[in-house]
Amino acid sequence: MTHMNRILIALPILLLGSIFASAQGRYFTFQPLFGEDGYWDDPYNWRPVGGPPTRGDTAEIPIARTCRIRYNAEVRQLIVAGTLVINNTVLTMDPDGLGSTLTGQILALQNAELRLDSDLAINGTGRIAAALGNNWLSITGAAGRWLSFGDADDEPPRPLLEGGIKVRTNLRHGRFHVNDLYGPMEIGLAIGTGIEIQGKCDFTADPQGTIRFLQSTAGFTGSWKVQGGIIELVAQENTTGWANALHSVEVTSGTVELNNSFRTTGPLTFSGGKIRVAGGKSAVFTRP
Repeated sequence: MTHMNRILIALPILLLGSIFASAQGRYFTFQPLFGEDGYWDDPYNWRPVGGPPTRGDTAEIPIARTCRIRYNAEVRQLIVAGTLVINNTVLTMDPDGLGSTLTGQILALQNAELRLDSDLAINGTGRIAAALGNNWLSITGAAGRWLSFGDADDEPPRPLLEGGIKVRTNLRHGRFHVNDLYGPMEIGLAIGTGIEIQGKCDFTADPQGTIRFLQSTAGFTGSWKVQGGIIELVAQENTTGWANALHSVEVTSGTVELNNSFRTTGPLTFSGGKIRVAGGKSAVFTRP
């Protein structure tokens, strides 16, 4: 075999290796050049050299580090032990997204968006929140996409969503909390057939906090806990109401506002507060 033939054979092998590595994606760790705080888009803040992460890649934010996204970004997988800040921009999980791990926090500033072009499963004990003040995080998904937090039997507890968050994609499992410092939180779509809510989901409205359910259908276990705040089911034009809800309802103070018909096979615990049912609608609470 001539020297030229050996070169011609080697080139396709190298090309195939490059294609395989690209399909697997790259793994980047956030390591700011100066201090523990820096921007996602700065290539010098990532190891190995070659960042920032993009479509097909995995991004790790280690503990005690803060990574700030100020321009639209896309990634395949997130591993967040520190803090990831989405500041008035969009973070997209690409169509080949993998399960992500959250033991730190994802924090939204101004009007931020987490967009799902694939199903996203998040495990861990971390927190997704809109920062204090007039800050929002919209979690949106392509048609049929699901946002899942752990599973129904997770111990310790599943990741926490807190504050002014608008969930606009199908939802499975999770813990959701608002109080007077955050919110309101919105679950569902403003128009259309809405989203599905399944698995074990626990929603807690503490004093002056509001959780509002828009167009949605509920087949989840878990609970509504009203502890001085408001949980509201809005009038839903395209459904007959939550006819097959499975979760428990606990009201110690505050208000449950039912502007659509509601039936749950979970128990009702009522020790204070109010349950209001709109005219022409009904509410039925039955034990399983």
